[in-house]
Amino acid sequence: MHCPKCNSQNVIKNGGIHNGKLKFMCNNCSRQFVENPTKKIISEETWGLVEKLLLEKIPIADISRVTGISEPWLQRYINDKYENIDQQINVVRKKGRLTIQCDEMWSFVEMKSNKKWIWLAIDVGSKQIVGSMLAVVIV
Repeated sequence: MHCPKCNSQNVIKNGGIHNGKLKFMCNNCSRQFVENPTKKIISEETWGLVEKLLLEKIPIADISRVTGISEPWLQRYINDKYENIDQQINVVRKKGRLTIQCDEMWSFVEMKSNKKWIWLAIDVGSKQIVGSMLAVVIV
């Protein structure tokens, strides 16, 4: 048995997965894996459903339960989508008064000491985002 990440033979049994296959863990790099994984193809229809559920701000755990896609796969998909969107926001608005509403969200990334904040400035009339900022808080 070899680790697929570091090719080490220093692996141990580490329980099982939902279909009864044994799960292993590498003692060198802590990678968990199964011996003969089966590749599950996720249809375009399912990814379309994921897109709709994300727009409804449904938590990843709930989307995973509904679609049958694992949470790490969903997180990777969301991260890839975020990296590929244009970070520059172009606002086309009519002349006149602009009323801004600011909203913030925060979360921990990997550990509690790594807090991330996202600030959005939203035009109240058109509901368009007119500005955004990502802030890192060092504790």
